[in-house]
Amino acid sequence: MEIRFVQMTNVREGPSITSRATSRMLPGAVAQTTGNSGYADGYEWHELYKSGWVARALKDGTELFKFVDASKFNRSVEFTLSWEGGYVNNPADPGGETKYGISKRSYPKLDIKGLTIAQAKHIYFTDFWTPIGCEALNYPECLAFFDIGVISGKARAQNLMTAYAGNAYEALIDQYRFYVGLANFDAFGRGWVRRNTDLLERVVRG
Repeated sequence: MEIRFVQMTNVREGPSITSRATSRMLPGAVAQTTGNSGYADGYEWHELYKSGWVARALKDGTELFKFVDASKFNRSVEFTLSWEGGYVNNPADPGGETKYGISKRSYPKLDIKGLTIAQAKHIYFTDFWTPIGCEALNYPECLAFFDIGVISGKARAQNLMTAYAGNAYEALIDQYRFYVGLANFDAFGRGWVRRNTDLLERVVRG
């Protein structure tokens, strides 16, 4: 079973609040449980696959994680990462330094060059997937609007989702017209069109 953390949570060696903390899970992080669980120190504990144990909630009832089907986000973010690639600093790109699609312009305080895959996925989940509303859509529709948000901005993805009532096919057709109208289409247009076509093919295939 997969779980998604909603609060920063310590992973401990054993199912006890006094057990040594071995790592920390950030909000939005996803982990796999082994199915083993138990109660200790007034907490409900669940074992993570090859990681340790985490409490399900604080004593005041504050939930630390939720059981979820993370497959939609995982499949979507893997598509985006396959197109974004690693570190680049193209002078023609107004975003400046970029790694895994995360730009210095959008995150000026972030060490872009040192960004990890895990950090990028965390940003994509908390700053794109959730506010766009992708969780409410089926796959691959959620993938289409998520990737549009990454490449063209969250506001555009949300506007397209509203305008086309979640119809990813219509939204992706709109993206072709949008790209052609951009001033830097000559520099980046070929890549945008190829990526949009890849998305469109996945939507058509279902």
